Amino acid sequence: MLILVVDDSRSVRIALGDTLRRNGYETIEAANGNAAVTLAAEHHPDLITMDVELPDMDGFTACAQIRATKVGGLTPVIFVTNHDTLADRDLGFSLGTSVFISKNIVAPWNEVVKAVNRILKPAKMPDNLTVLVADHDELCRMAMTNSLARRGLRVLEASSGPEALEVARRNLSEIDMVITDYRLPKIWGDELIKSFRQKLGLYNIPILVVSDVKYREEVLDIFRTGATDHIAKPFIEEEFLARIRSHLEERKLVKELTRNIKEVERLNRLRDEFLAISSHDLKSPLTAIMGYTHILMKDSMITEECRQKMQVIMDSSNFMLETINDIVEHNRNEIQTEVTELFPIDVIPTINMATYNLQQTALAKEIVLELMHSAQHIIIEGDSHKFMRILNNLLSNAIKFTPRGGRVIVSLDTCGDQALITVTDTGIGIPPEFLPSLFDRYTKASRRGTANELGTGLGMSITKQLVDLHKGSIEVKSTSEEGTCVRLSFPLAGLNTKLATDNRNNSGRNIGFVSSNGATASSV
Repeated sequence: MLILVVDDSRSVRIALGDTLRRNGYETIEAANGNAAVTLAAEHHPDLITMDVELPDMDGFTACAQIRATKVGGLTPVIFVTNHDTLADRDLGFSLGTSVFISKNIVAPWNEVVKAVNRILKPAKMPDNLTVLVADHDELCRMAMTNSLARRGLRVLEASSGPEALEVARRNLSEIDMVITDYRLPKIWGDELIKSFRQKLGLYNIPILVVSDVKYREEVLDIFRTGATDHIAKPFIEEEFLARIRSHLEERKLVKELTRNIKEVERLNRLRDEFLAISSHDLKSPLTAIMGYTHILMKDSMITEECRQKMQVIMDSSNFMLETINDIVEHNRNEIQTEVTELFPIDVIPTINMATYNLQQTALAKEIVLELMHSAQHIIIEGDSHKFMRILNNLLSNAIKFTPRGGRVIVSLDTCGDQALITVTDTGIGIPPEFLPSLFDRYTKASRRGTANELGTGLGMSITKQLVDLHKGSIEVKSTSEEGTCVRLSFPLAGLNTKLATDNRNNSGRNIGFVSSNGATASSV
């Protein structure tokens, strides 16, 4: 890349030229303004470093003459001067540059190289983004547009408020950021920003206001109208670009996140549709298979061998139906993050019902089910159907993994504002390596039961989901070949304050159990 170094001091030209060449740039030199204008027209440099104090004309005049040529209008200019004043910066900004470096600082040539690198080798802007630049000052608009375009951005321009709105309207889906002057002709910045936000619906894009507003209240007004950021004229190009880069990087992340969310929503809809259709289409033939198999099994004419094979058909069909229901419920629970309708649930009769429902399953393996509680009432809030599913899953698992003649004990109690439910069995336990993944979907911890019962690998995952929906907790402790203890904790309903006190004053202990021969008993 070629850099034109303009300075009347030979020592400065040599020092700056050597520094630039060591950093990989080619240089040509001019000792006065006229030579600079001529060399710029002949060699088309990629950048110019310009001294302000030249013998034949000042650097601003030389810059203006270079800007007036066909090729010089887009060339970046860095002013290197002994006198860096606000008036000089205003004048330089009007000529399309905002980079001033003082010769009086330590190692000024290194600072020049840093500025050159920032301009000619800028940090990469997010790609494939579009910026609308609205400013009535042609030189200012051109400076911003050229700076952004050099960094790979697509830039749309407007010189007035109505034009900016029209350009935005035509490119509504493409605009990623708006940079606007606050004092535009016909429509001022505040009305323009409101129109962008409210009329065009550009609520989420960053709007950077570039203006010469100097008073704090005026700056606050800019933000009140809906602007994202503000930078005062004249500004340093590096600061301007840093602000732009920050907003555009955030904008790109938002766009990517929005796309990802829409894609996830689309996939979720497809999944739900697939599950709804497939579960219906799979359940219908299963119902027919199970129904006709049940009828055939009642036929006194079939042999015992045929009846056993039909029982295999029934067991397999029941397992497939259970698998379908588990998959559907698991996905439904993933979507629902909390129980939407809360109703009081009396835990004790609910557990009584759960143990009654599984009585025949326990009797088939000669397993004793025991219910122990020291309270009259334990009330929680939740969904009774989902709460019953929690109990059924845990009791079914306990029976499934307990050998013939074992015991399953369900105990209830309260502790502070929590209801405690513990399900303990004398089963085969869970190997330690399976415990960390116990609640994972399709977990490897899924095994056949002690009577070769099948499992879907979803039972404990569903249980954990349902416990979470009730704002409860679940804890599992297990020892291989000794048994498993599952402890549940749920927040008590408000009316339990008095009940818990009454329960503590009751010194009795209720024990209900189902024995292996089906008899029930209780003692106080």
